[in-house]
Amino acid sequence: MTSRRELIAAISQRYHSASRADKEKILDEFTEVTGFHRKHAIRARRGKGSHGTLFYGESFTIVQNLKRELPRGTLREMLRQIGLSPNDLL
Repeated sequence: MTSRRELIAAISQRYHSASRADKEKILDEFTEVTGFHRKHAIRARRGKGSHGTLFYGESFTIVQNLKRELPRGTLREMLRQIGLSPNDLL
């Protein structure tokens, strides 16, 4: 069975690039599969609060949604948490 987090990540990618009509269909499918109310599904997909989640395969790390530059060393630590090195980005 797919975890709720994986489902949300999967629909978020589809939802972001979909047309308005397709977004409605995606939400309908998601609410049918999860049993969520429509508004809850929208909020779950969008996320809320001051943090977001960065997924890389099975790994993930929590990312603070900053409107300024990341503090020194933060990106390196985030990459370490999901099992990547800075050289993997090059």
